[in-house]
Amino acid sequence: MTVLNRARMRLTGGAALVCALLAGCGSHAEPPKPTPTKTFSFARSAPEPHVRCLKFPESARKIVIPSTDGIELAGVEAGTGPRGLVLLHQSGADLCGWTPYVADLIAAGLHIVAIDFRCSGLSDCDPSLSGDPFYMSLDRAADAAAAVAYLRGAGATSVGVMGASLGAAVAVVTAGRFPDQVDAVVALSMFNASFNASGPTATDVRTPSDAAPRVRVPMLLAGAELDPDVLPPAEAKLFIAQSPARAKSKVVFRPDSGAHGWSMLGTLADTVQPEVLDFLAANLKA
Repeated sequence: MTVLNRARMRLTGGAALVCALLAGCGSHAEPPKPTPTKTFSFARSAPEPHVRCLKFPESARKIVIPSTDGIELAGVEAGTGPRGLVLLHQSGADLCGWTPYVADLIAAGLHIVAIDFRCSGLSDCDPSLSGDPFYMSLDRAADAAAAVAYLRGAGATSVGVMGASLGAAVAVVTAGRFPDQVDAVVALSMFNASFNASGPTATDVRTPSDAAPRVRVPMLLAGAELDPDVLPPAEAKLFIAQSPARAKSKVVFRPDSGAHGWSMLGTLADTVQPEVLDFLAANLKA
């Protein structure tokens, strides 16, 4: 008897024993179920942060966050501790836009999570959707809330949300729609108070205007007066006045600049960045 035949006998004998034990190897046995095929995920395939964004700190960690409907979001986690901050990018960009400012935020003792919104950057997207993400009806506020939940699960006891431009609108809507989850909001160059940040989701809080009277935590609205794509100072003050937390909220505008979005943290570092860091220090408690 050859070695091959002896091996085959051992295999078939073993199979017979299993069949006898299970009493199910007859012709009526249920066929094995096929293994589900895992669809490709851009978020899971994303490079490490310092490779993807070049100047991200090497200590930053790649993360994947499932949103409420299962869409997987590409994210980066940096820093540690109980004071969390979610970073929401502006339109036509991704989380790498925060790269120049992450080191200062970590140095301020903040535990950072930056995400790509669904259908942007390296986050996944409903395959039925195509085109410019700006014009898609997407529940970006749910994405932001998923990032907040991730930070709380990672040990943060207070969590703020900071967004730039489109991300600023999403940050405000997130705070109004999930009032028990967010402790502070920073909106850099909020471009529009009527932007739908909840997409097709059935909710009463879709736009910043919807959210304003529901935001119970301090808000900081920052902008530059020469920027044509920002809510003007007078409108920003009226917006803040609707919030139950208006006494602890503030509007900061630079009169001689046209900087927009996250660039305000660099271009206007002498005024806007310290205001942002002081605001977060006062409202995110360890």
